[in-house]
Amino acid sequence: GLPLVQVTLYGESLCPDCTDFTANTLAPLFQPDTGMSSIFNFTYMAWGNAVRHPEGVSCQHGELECQLNRVIMCAQQLYAGQDNWFPFVACLEKHPHKGE
Repeated sequence: GLPLVQVTLYGESLCPDCTDFTANTLAPLFQPDTGMSSIFNFTYMAWGNAVRHPEGVSCQHGELECQLNRVIMCAQQLYAGQDNWFPFVACLEKHPHKGE
């Protein structure tokens, strides 16, 4: 068959535009009835507007975003295969916990 299309999203777990894109554009592509996830290899680089400095890392939307970004990156490492980890990330992005 043809090689998979490589797709990478550089995003932020609490960015309103990123959460909207993940929940409303990407998530439908992973539905079994579309068959779309079988033609691409998706990577979510949860880094976005983070800045590394001597004291650590700071994220545009606060410390909770840094923590959730790490959760997204760990999910990809622990659950090989986008069909295994993406539903978790889509749920996280659909229902972000903003510490409110």
